[in-house]
Amino acid sequence: MSLVKDNRVICDFRYITDEEMSGIFQISDAVVLPYENTSINSGIMINAFSNGTTVIGTNIEMLQDYSSNLVYGYSFNSREEHLSSLANAFLDFERDYKLGSTACKRVELENITNTCNTWSEVSRVLLNVLQKECTRE
Repeated sequence: MSLVKDNRVICDFRYITDEEMSGIFQISDAVVLPYENTSINSGIMINAFSNGTTVIGTNIEMLQDYSSNLVYGYSFNSREEHLSSLANAFLDFERDYKLGSTACKRVELENITNTCNTWSEVSRVLLNVLQKECTRE
């Protein structure tokens, strides 16, 4: 039985190649990334944000790097709680979508990601952290 009752929602459970991913993100309003709580990073999440796509996903560390008013994150402690928390995140997204506020959020996330997650910016931040650690020794 499908939990999705709207024909505008497309569930695609197959392996999606890197070549297809950006195109899918560009035509999607949102992508669901229901990671386990043990996940830390997600290249798919960064790819989604850099293409202006909303993420509905588990509050993994990477999602927490973004302002909570821009993302649709959720936490859970059990399988049952995962389903209900995901459903609540969907409802939050649906409310904002109907109000028209998801478009502004997507633009802001895309700008943040394409500015702060470039190779040069991440390298600069990491070098600063390493230099501070080295001077403490």
